Amino acid sequence: MIIRHVDTATDIVRCFPLMRQLRPGLESAEQFTGSYRRQAAQGYRLVAGWLEDIPVVLAGYRLTENLFHGQHVYVDDLVADPAYRNRGHAAALLDFLKAEAKAIGCGQLVLDTAVDNLNAQHVYQKSGMTGGGLHFFMKLA
Repeated sequence: MIIRHVDTATDIVRCFPLMRQLRPGLESAEQFTGSYRRQAAQGYRLVAGWLEDIPVVLAGYRLTENLFHGQHVYVDDLVADPAYRNRGHAAALLDFLKAEAKAIGCGQLVLDTAVDNLNAQHVYQKSGMTGGGLHFFMKLA
């Protein structure tokens, strides 16, 4: 598996089916591309693990800062194709993200996951991450 950033329009479209597994509200590659471009203008990046030209694991992340974590890399999206799970691909992508965070001077790598997503939590814990809170939200419309 080769891990590399997703920078071309073709690669963004190739990543759409995988991202849609995580974000089923995405209705089309065009919607995904538009959202990606708006977020990219704010520092969001995509990185994928590729087997030939197929993305099998994908993460969307950004450099951010807050008073709790300081400057850190926040992983907004992380998904592994179910057909390629349990092969170490997600752990390899997390290692890539850890190295990326260190290279830009961050002290932490942060992500949220669903409370009931025990398989993902296991991967994160094996990768050295610690559960430290709950994420709350409220829909306003």
